[in-house]
Amino acid sequence: TDKIISIAHEAARLSSVPIIAKLSYTHDYVGIAKELEKEKKIEALSINSIPWAAMYPDRPSPLARFGGGGVSGKVVQDYTWEMVEELAIATKIPVIGPSVWEYEDIQRVTDKGAKAVSFGSVFVRHPCRPTAFVKRWIRENVRPPAPR
Repeated sequence: TDKIISIAHEAARLSSVPIIAKLSYTHDYVGIAKELEKEKKIEALSINSIPWAAMYPDRPSPLARFGGGGVSGKVVQDYTWEMVEELAIATKIPVIGPSVWEYEDIQRVTDKGAKAVSFGSVFVRHPCRPTAFVKRWIRENVRPPAPR
């Protein structure tokens, strides 16, 4: 945990742009996020895929020859969405909701406290889905400015 926080502080010190900190399910992500609140350049929290070994400890990763791999998408929604909820309660840093596969998932993660959403592995199977979701969300939820 200390090493992660130290790296984040150093990245913020060296960066001239805002930073999104990507947190892992297998770390003390709430503790890390609370520490990162002290760093003004960290403007959002994102959630990483879950390491294969954490999801399937008794099964070898299909990516083992490349050093392992992570699990993402629908199968990890319970885990990553729990992270969204915990982080949104524990910190003032905006949380980006992951694992969006269906249009309704956008509302599910925002109901848990996400201030934005990310489309990750859904692009692999359904490359047009994120664009369609965003267009629909704008159509249904964004009100045009009032005329002056």
